[in-house]
Amino acid sequence: MSKIKNHEEEMIQSSTPSIRIRLVRDFPEKDPVCLIVCHHGITMNLHFYDKFAKEMNQANIAIYRIDARGHGKSEGKRGHVNSIFEMVEDLKIIVDLAKKENPKLPIFIIGHSMGGHVTALFATKYPNEVKGIITAAGLLKDTIHLFGNIPLKGDPETMVPVNKAFQIKEIQAMDLDVLAKAYPYFVSHLSISIMNSFVEGFEYLKQNRKKFVVPILVFGGNCDYIVNQRDAIDFYSEIENKDKSLIIFSGVGHELWNEEKGDMVIPHVLNWVQHRI
Repeated sequence: MSKIKNHEEEMIQSSTPSIRIRLVRDFPEKDPVCLIVCHHGITMNLHFYDKFAKEMNQANIAIYRIDARGHGKSEGKRGHVNSIFEMVEDLKIIVDLAKKENPKLPIFIIGHSMGGHVTALFATKYPNEVKGIITAAGLLKDTIHLFGNIPLKGDPETMVPVNKAFQIKEIQAMDLDVLAKAYPYFVSHLSISIMNSFVEGFEYLKQNRKKFVVPILVFGGNCDYIVNQRDAIDFYSEIENKDKSLIIFSGVGHELWNEEKGDMVIPHVLNWVQHRI
C-alpha cells in the first residue's frame, strides 16, 4: 500500500504543461480496502467532499480528491476550459497516479454534477480502467437547458457571472458576494467556452454509450433544481452495461450529503462500493 497516511496536499502536473491541479489524499488509520477518486461540480472545489471523505475513511476507504483546473486552488483561468476533455485527461492522470501509488487497491471514481459528466466521459473513453464509477447528480443530459441554448455565441473566453450564466431562477436570484464569503474559492464567473464544452460532452456520451461497460451507480435527488432526475433515469436506461444501479433519493437536492436530509446518501454509496471490492 502507499506510504501516504491521513491527509496530504500536493500540486500535480495536469494534462496541460502550464497548469497544475490540487490533489488532496485522505487515508484511513487502518489499511484501506479500496480508493475513490472524487471530482466536484462546476464553480465548486474539493471541499464539497469533506463529509464524504471523512465517512469513507471511517469505513477504511481511501480518498483522492482534486480541484478541477480553473477551480479551487488549482491553476488555470478561473471558470474556463477550452474543452471538457481537458478535465477528462486531468482525471486520467489522477487515476493513473492512484494506481501507481496503490497497486493492490480497487479504484473507483465519483463525480458530482459537472464532475459526473467528466466521470462518465472518462469511463466511456477509458473502459475498464477502474473498478466502478458513481455519478452523483451528474450532468449527463441537459433537458432543463442549464446554460440556455448552448452552444452560445461570442468570444470563448468571455466571462459571464454565474447568476447570469445559469438559466435557473434559484441561481439567478443568488448574491455572488454572499456566495463568495460562504464558499472559499467559489468560482463566480464562467467562460462561454466551459459552458459550450458540454455540447461536445453530451454528443460524445450519446455516440459512444455502447462503450460504457464499467459498473456504475447513477443517483440524484428528486428535489434537485439544477440537474433533472429524468436525465439520470434516461442515461441509466440507455447505457448497456450489465452492472448498473439507479437511486433517486426522496427529499434530497443537488448538494446531496451536504443537505439536511442527505444523511441517507453516503451509506448507499458505501454499500454499493463494498459489494464491488
